[in-house]
Amino acid sequence: MALLRRFNDAGVGEFADYLRRLAKDGAESPPTALLDDPRYSQPSELGTVHVARRHFADRGAFARYIDERFREAGLVGTVDEPGLWEWLSLFYFNAVCPPDAQGRRRPGAMNRHLVNSAFARRRNR
Repeated sequence: MALLRRFNDAGVGEFADYLRRLAKDGAESPPTALLDDPRYSQPSELGTVHVARRHFADRGAFARYIDERFREAGLVGTVDEPGLWEWLSLFYFNAVCPPDAQGRRRPGAMNRHLVNSAFARRRNR
């Protein structure tokens, strides 16, 4: 289990740069070092929410899991801390952007991963 963190502006920028590169070639490994690097992320201000790496059968299963983690920490309602959902997207990148049979990833639209960015008007979370 990992303690929930959030990206700062530098972390969101690095993740966005990775997504742009990935959209062009699809082969670069996720920059998971950003997740714990204090230059790019910090503990969430939401308290002690713990998440575990796992596979989800579908988006609904992911939503139920995250909702359960937040409720266990006493958080109910909308949770919209800057950098939080971007951090979660990278934390669960193998689930939200799995590699195909050739090992290539297709990240899709930026607003799938960068919900608190300039793409927020098109957010789908």
